[in-house]
Amino acid sequence: MNMNEDFFGTTQLVKDRSYSELFLVFSLSDKTYAIAAEKVLEIIQLPALTVVEKFPDYIAGLLNMRGHVISVIDPAKMLGISRKEYTIDYQVLIVECKNKTFGIIVDSVSEVVQLNRRNLEPLPYKPREKIISGIYKHEGRLIAFFDLNSVVENIEIIDADAAETDEKSYAISEYFPSDESSRLKLLKRAEKLRQEIVSPADNLNYQENYFLSFALNNEIFCINLKYVKEITKLNLVNLRLVPCVPEFICGIINLRGEFITIVDIKY
Repeated sequence: MNMNEDFFGTTQLVKDRSYSELFLVFSLSDKTYAIAAEKVLEIIQLPALTVVEKFPDYIAGLLNMRGHVISVIDPAKMLGISRKEYTIDYQVLIVECKNKTFGIIVDSVSEVVQLNRRNLEPLPYKPREKIISGIYKHEGRLIAFFDLNSVVENIEIIDADAAETDEKSYAISEYFPSDESSRLKLLKRAEKLRQEIVSPADNLNYQENYFLSFALNNEIFCINLKYVKEITKLNLVNLRLVPCVPEFICGIINLRGEFITIVDIKY
């Protein structure tokens, strides 16, 4: 046997991992999309927005976020997808790409997964807007890759100077819920974001510090995202118990051929 050969296939495994990266998966009008997680600065609940009629229709409005006015786009308009009325459960991804910061309205965020860029398949048709660069087949479902670089190249990001709006003025477009309870909740969220103050000491460099927050026994914790490879639901994997191990080890799982030890940090 030639020991110089890659008997265990580790060389290919290392190559595959070098092409992998974290993606944030979200839904939009019952369809599934993914965006590079490193581009996401923050995820917030949908607030009221300042709506200006002269803006392109894909711009849902402007958001004053801690003193910085940013555009919030509705990708459904760019993709030609029929859009239902927004709900108070909708979320906004605050992203940064090519030194531009803006928001993206999505129905919901589902998970963070690790995908291999080499598995991206081309679209079977030629899209009108080149903002979907391909399709991933992941665990029996199709995920469209939302290309932020193409988004920035194909849209007009409105800055604060071009907006010429009162920082406290809000307007409700036809897509926002019109009932009084929802309206007040959206306004409250917007006002809270406007008034939040970030001191220099607390202003993290998002390019270097991404954090994933989670709840444990009614307490909130966070972990640096650079240590997170993937997020998956425990009920979707087969957890096998292992005898004669410390109490904090719950067992092991086989995740696409890789054995992973599962620990319970409550111990």
